[in-house]
Amino acid sequence: SLPTIDAGVQEVRSGALDRLQVELTGIVPVSEGTDAAIATTPGVRDATPSLRMGGQLLGQEGRPPIDVFLEALDLDNDVWHPTIRQAVPSGDLPGIVIAEEAADDLGLNPGDVLRVRHPVVETGATAFGSIEEPMRVVGVHPYPIRSFAYLDDADAGRFGLAGAANVVLVAPTPGTDVEALKRSLFELPGVASAQAAD
Repeated sequence: SLPTIDAGVQEVRSGALDRLQVELTGIVPVSEGTDAAIATTPGVRDATPSLRMGGQLLGQEGRPPIDVFLEALDLDNDVWHPTIRQAVPSGDLPGIVIAEEAADDLGLNPGDVLRVRHPVVETGATAFGSIEEPMRVVGVHPYPIRSFAYLDDADAGRFGLAGAANVVLVAPTPGTDVEALKRSLFELPGVASAQAAD
């Protein structure tokens, strides 16, 4: 429906004007190599790394699980972060922000505990296993597709990948030729794509 599309567009377009999403060819340590090269590219005002991996929100009492993209990023960064509604403290558990629709489908409210299945490094940074652990729903976001969930980057250690990223969110300097900036970023070693966030 049009209201659903409008809500999605509004959420994607929040944050820095002309924001770019730079996908990396692999998982790299933050502030080294590719990440540092992106941050120092002329025309980049700010660059925020994030770590995206697949996972599942596990249903209870017969509710089916929901496959999601788990994204760990600084939830207070100036480039982009999800709109968090009904925020509550995480307490003694890692916190997760899930879509309002996912919360409805799972019968959850902010403050409830949810079991999350997510990858974890077993050997090096290329071999992964999978674990389940409880996380507290610390808020919901309005993006209408339920398959996006967010963690604070402080919890990226849950994956065994603290201080690592495979995506960088870029805010251009005002007045920058965004198309030229995309080309410059795409030419950097370790960059798989550079495109407008919307």
